[in-house]
Amino acid sequence: MHKLKKLILLILSISIASLYLMFSNSTEIEASSNDNNSINYLKLKNKSTSLSTIYSEKYQTRIHNQINKQKKLNNYTFQHPLLIRNPYGTNTTAVYMYFKTTEELQASYTIHCNNYADFSQTLNSNTLCGYTTEHEYLLIGAIPNQTNTITVTLTNKQGKVVDTLS
Repeated sequence: MHKLKKLILLILSISIASLYLMFSNSTEIEASSNDNNSINYLKLKNKSTSLSTIYSEKYQTRIHNQINKQKKLNNYTFQHPLLIRNPYGTNTTAVYMYFKTTEELQASYTIHCNNYADFSQTLNSNTLCGYTTEHEYLLIGAIPNQTNTITVTLTNKQGKVVDTLS
């Protein structure tokens, strides 16, 4: 009987700890801007601004694991992607973007900022053909302290634009 009580207490403790870990890592959302075209960013937990911390393997692994957890929690689509501003703390104007599509597509983007030349780039899909259904990118090239409009375009294998998001 004593062993049964210990076993029940152990199982209960493990269950409570699991629930705590599952709900304690809740995430926050932050607006990308205060206009009607704003798309919300996910705000990661326990981000650091300390250079010695940011460039440590432990910190980078922790951030990577948070991102992977978020990718599994939701069904991110092109119109509702996972967006994280400067996820690893190493590029203050970068935006991490993740989403899935039903067909293999190629993504490209343009950053527009008044009084500056537009910056455009075809994104690396990490495939030989350049097309994929799982899209994971780091959008770079925004101008700091300015209003940047980022437009992402999806193109099919026939070269036809399938969708755009700004």
